[in-house]
Amino acid sequence: MSAFAADGSAEYSYASLSGMTNSFSVQNKIGHGGSGDVFLGQIVVFLGQIERSQVAIKVIRAMQGVQVDDTEFRRELNVLSMCRHENIVPLLGSSSEPGKPLCLVYRYMSGGSLADRLLPSSSWPPLPAPARIDIAVGIALGLHYLHQPDTERNKPSIFHRDVKSANILLDADGYAKIADAGIAREADSSVTMTGGMGTSGYIDPEYFETGDFTAKSDVFSYGVVLFELLTGLQAFDSTQQGRNKKLFQRARRTVLPADARAGFDEMKEKLLRDLAMECTAEDIDERPSLEECITRLLGEVREFEPELVQPTGFACQRVRNLHGCTSKDEILTLYTLRLLRGMRRGLDA
Repeated sequence: MSAFAADGSAEYSYASLSGMTNSFSVQNKIGHGGSGDVFLGQIVVFLGQIERSQVAIKVIRAMQGVQVDDTEFRRELNVLSMCRHENIVPLLGSSSEPGKPLCLVYRYMSGGSLADRLLPSSSWPPLPAPARIDIAVGIALGLHYLHQPDTERNKPSIFHRDVKSANILLDADGYAKIADAGIAREADSSVTMTGGMGTSGYIDPEYFETGDFTAKSDVFSYGVVLFELLTGLQAFDSTQQGRNKKLFQRARRTVLPADARAGFDEMKEKLLRDLAMECTAEDIDERPSLEECITRLLGEVREFEPELVQPTGFACQRVRNLHGCTSKDEILTLYTLRLLRGMRRGLDA
């Protein structure tokens, strides 16, 4: 098959995926995770004319010699296919031929992972403070969407359970997309959420103690990513001693400096630091909701970037009107964020 479906339902032969990736060659390998390797592929799309598009193909491998459960794969595939949101990496299709590795096909994100972009040794230009605020909003919007049921798509509430900077991908325009929902579960799933959940440095300590994963557990991991955006430091640093290995624990004991490459002003730095501290609070009841995080981050734009409050042009006027609203639904609108990004790039409509 050489096309993809908008709802992620496209089915590919393993041979076709092999052809897209030069037989899953090392040269095409672009990522490696706990559940498998990711390869860059070229796909031919017929939309009135022949077009080529890049895709990311994740090959699910068996863990410790145990065969991957096809039933579980199908269940997760069904959940992923329900998710259609600007801040979620879109699933295009899959491959599940008998005797062959299971594969998931995603749209390729050419902007790289947030983890790579924040590294001091990164070949990418440093992310400036406004871009980091945008990324923080985009992640929160994506998580908020996962957590909320979508009756139109018959999508249940979903917990991601592995929110980390390596699972935040940026597209060509720098928009943040949440990826790798491989261990995501429905909020009311009968599957017991124990063992192997998340990544060291991001896992909610409350989950370790109780075994109960909640929406606030994803919020905790989000808070760790906010610390990364603020400081440019890694969530887990094996060169540190003891409790200092985990970024959130260091941040609780001392005021870590903001990443000088970002050029944070005092207000933006305080906003990210306060939100990160609250999201990683030991008491889950003290952690803010994702709606509150989004409202405060967008409130930063209104309060501390007054030039955006009185813009010119049709699109900018639309944003100004939306900024004057009080409804949470309007504040959460993706169109607002899209136009804000455009305005920051000097665009008009």
